[in-house]
Amino acid sequence: MSVGAATWRWRSITLGVAGVAGLLVFFLAMQWWFPEQNHVEQNWPAWAKVVGSSYTWWALGCGLALWWASGRRPRPCAVGDLATSAPRTCPRIAPSSMRPVI
Repeated sequence: MSVGAATWRWRSITLGVAGVAGLLVFFLAMQWWFPEQNHVEQNWPAWAKVVGSSYTWWALGCGLALWWASGRRPRPCAVGDLATSAPRTCPRIAPSSMRPVI
């Protein structure tokens, strides 16, 4: 759900693809396709271990997608950046006389 929320909030196609992939991994439940009792999974062939670890692969891919999407977002401005940045990239800061005292 958090990937879906981040997709909606950040309007990221990359995160949307990661979210859909997560739904597929969840509904396909590939780790149950192979025998699993009495630690038999230790004797699976390499391809079955890769497929059976689909949740792990999805989590790694989702982490990469979050890293990619967060790096593409505009960074917040520092106070010294206001004079050099375009008005669309940095929010306006109220003059110090209008800021609340904390």
